[in-house]
Amino acid sequence: MIEIAVRNLSSVLPNSAVQNAMASFQTQVSRDFASPWGIDARLYLLDRSAAPHANAWQLNIFDTAESAGYLGYHETTPKGLPLGKVFAKTTLDYGGLWTVTFSHELLEMLLDPTINLLAIDEGHKRAYAYEACDAVEADELGYPILGVQVSDFVLPSFFEPDITLAKSHKRSFCGHVTKPFEIAAGGYLSFVDLTTGQWSQIDNMRSAEHAGKASRASRRRIPVSQRRLSTGE
Repeated sequence: MIEIAVRNLSSVLPNSAVQNAMASFQTQVSRDFASPWGIDARLYLLDRSAAPHANAWQLNIFDTAESAGYLGYHETTPKGLPLGKVFAKTTLDYGGLWTVTFSHELLEMLLDPTINLLAIDEGHKRAYAYEACDAVEADELGYPILGVQVSDFVLPSFFEPDITLAKSHKRSFCGHVTKPFEIAAGGYLSFVDLTTGQWSQIDNMRSAEHAGKASRASRRRIPVSQRRLSTGE
């Protein structure tokens, strides 16, 4: 069983808020995510100064990111263990829900812990990043568990363009996408062009594709409308 140590290192969230949400995050992983994906984990909350178990993955809550533009992302430690980061103050400053950011990073870290998986779309000569939540990441597309809003996430068939399914088949847990590589309102996808090797990003709110904007380390981003104002994109 994967163990994930959670630490609240932010100044804007009381430990009680994180503690109260832990059961919701655990329920999402073990009840909703584990069934379609075959991946389960045990989460536990650590004190700020406590050290995680030797082989535990980590998901830490901070105030703001080192680089502007992100609400959360995950990477690996020098020992190669997955490390997720949630930026609570940035999320709250942009009117978002920190619990959705946390859920987003938790599920994406479980699905692609070393950030190296791709789903091939031969028809369009693309390889899409294996992201659990990007395509359906908007807060309002999530769902409540025990009174806590968590992120929607895609199902395995989302990454299988060659499999024919009934039109009514949903490809995210909440049913916000019904086709492979579809992007719900407020979502995005990153892909590499198999003919050029160039990474690009498609955003539901934009008609253009933005070459060179995608990053395999970046995950949950500032909402598009607000990001334009803050970064000049």
